[in-house]
Amino acid sequence: MKAGYYTLLCFFILCLKFNAQVYDLERLNKLYPNEAIVYTLKDESAEILNNKGELVVTKHVKEQYLILNDKGKSYRVKSIYTNSFIEIKNIKATNLVPKGNKYEKIVVDDIKVKDSNDDGTFYNDLKSIVVTYPNSSPGSLIDIEYDEIYNEPRFFGSFYITEGYPVLKATFKVKTANTVSLNIKGFNVNDLKISTTEKLTKNDKIQTWSVDSVMPIIREPNAPSYRDLMAYYLISIKDYDKNGVTTPLVGSVDNLYKWYLHLVKNLNKTPSPYIQQITDSLVQNCKTDEEKLKKIYYWVQDKIAYIAYEDGLGGYIPRESDIICKRRFGDCKDMASILTTMGRAANLPIYLTWIGTRDIPYQFSEMPAPMAANHMIAAYLTKDTCFFLDATGKFQDLGTHTAFIQGKEAIIGKSETEYLIKKVPVLPSSINYMKDSVSIKIKNNNTVVGQGYLSANGYFKITLQQKLTGKSYVEQYDYLSSFCEKGHNKFKLDTFIIEQNTRDKEFKVYYKFELRSYITELQTELFFNMNFDKNYMSEYTIKDRVYPIEFNCTFDRQLIVNLETDEKLNVKFVPQNITFNKGSFKYNSEYVSDKHHTMFRSSINVNNYFIDKPQFELWNEFLNEINKNNNKSIVLKKL
Repeated sequence: MKAGYYTLLCFFILCLKFNAQVYDLERLNKLYPNEAIVYTLKDESAEILNNKGELVVTKHVKEQYLILNDKGKSYRVKSIYTNSFIEIKNIKATNLVPKGNKYEKIVVDDIKVKDSNDDGTFYNDLKSIVVTYPNSSPGSLIDIEYDEIYNEPRFFGSFYITEGYPVLKATFKVKTANTVSLNIKGFNVNDLKISTTEKLTKNDKIQTWSVDSVMPIIREPNAPSYRDLMAYYLISIKDYDKNGVTTPLVGSVDNLYKWYLHLVKNLNKTPSPYIQQITDSLVQNCKTDEEKLKKIYYWVQDKIAYIAYEDGLGGYIPRESDIICKRRFGDCKDMASILTTMGRAANLPIYLTWIGTRDIPYQFSEMPAPMAANHMIAAYLTKDTCFFLDATGKFQDLGTHTAFIQGKEAIIGKSETEYLIKKVPVLPSSINYMKDSVSIKIKNNNTVVGQGYLSANGYFKITLQQKLTGKSYVEQYDYLSSFCEKGHNKFKLDTFIIEQNTRDKEFKVYYKFELRSYITELQTELFFNMNFDKNYMSEYTIKDRVYPIEFNCTFDRQLIVNLETDEKLNVKFVPQNITFNKGSFKYNSEYVSDKHHTMFRSSINVNNYFIDKPQFELWNEFLNEINKNNNKSIVLKKL
């Protein structure tokens, strides 16, 4: 983008009558009372030409939205994103301001190009074109149109129908040369009344999708990514005719892998003496291949700092492992590069692996195109074993891959002719557990004092390590004060000792605490709720919920509370035990009491991280069983 292009727009402000009736603002606010804006139009028109064996791919985008009320004033700024693969041209931005029963049109000149790496944590070649509209008063329209030029046709294309706001009309048209074959797949489109047409001419095929009155994505906590929920079409170019020969592009995993392989064909031909020396020093005393693998994997986690860096095809091509090793930093691709090279130096079968994170809800088998992947890792693959190695996760034990790639298909590149698609397993709840074992006493002023041992594994362990490793005592204290809280906010952490914080073992912390104003006293009886986890599942109710619930992982949360009493207190009542075990959901609540001890045990086990709507009835039954016990107390009688 040339600065002069925008200079030409400066001072070029036209005020003229726009021949359209003003939208009925009062009616639209009644229809959408909780919305700030409404899209009056989303229109995209793509054209794929075959120019003597060279693909020319463009898309014209036109969007228009109406400011409904004062909440919509912040939407006066519109951003368009571009990178080296997609060029933006021919921007036309206009503000339509109601004057009587028609609109006055103002051509907008406040257009700036910015790098999208302002936080300084990484570099990429993504740029944002920021358009600032002068008027965002209720009733005004924000209108923009521009062309997208696809310099790399493999990155075409998509059309999102739904938005975070209502859409009155959405239209998408694709005009394709007859010598070009497309792969088109719709997501979440079955419930929409989409009108489709197809027209064939001598040289082209034109396909159109159109839909009216699309409701917005509802914002709900613990919901999947927007791409899981939105309605959209993905379109990739499968092949095209070049000099009379059908030439594959994407549209199949074979074609995609060939492209990936082409990008890395010159990478790490042989381990350098520097890499070989480091590798030899790491594995020299190892007796098994798995020991060697751990030494290499953990060394990369510890010694190579993760810094995301994308620059055109550099976002897809790793750097040489020798460079990464000397710099001591790299992005996900670089970490995969050094892992595979060190694996080769140690005669281990470690391979480059392409994958998408969980916020991309489609697999390579559904959409075999670059849009299905945004991440690169390595994989250790033998006849009987497959470990996914993602060194961007600094605290991952071998076998505990990063949570955001669980359930995703990975392309493991074994050779120039062989690859394997394997799905990253979802770790079971038996691995992702947290056990909190507490011993407590009641002091004379009905203050609870106690000590606890908390042990964690899997993703619970990783979270604790991320929050506590390398932090000051004050930072650790503040975090554990919240994490170990019992009962309510009168909880006071006294002291703590992190007893174990290492790889391949449980995380363990010992702590002491005091809890005031928690016991209710009525005459000679004390009412005491021993379930310190009573609010743990409160945010996952499905009342009026529209979308699935997505957790970071499966989990098993266990609590043991042992109350020691003296001869001055007698246990008068304990609640009934509860057991629930259906599908992927288990809950257990148990009381055991004798003369001087009352023990409470609870376990909440969810062995599925994605709770879809067909599971809502069972999930609700599960939560109801938990809630039955949450507010029940034991009764102690003073003697």
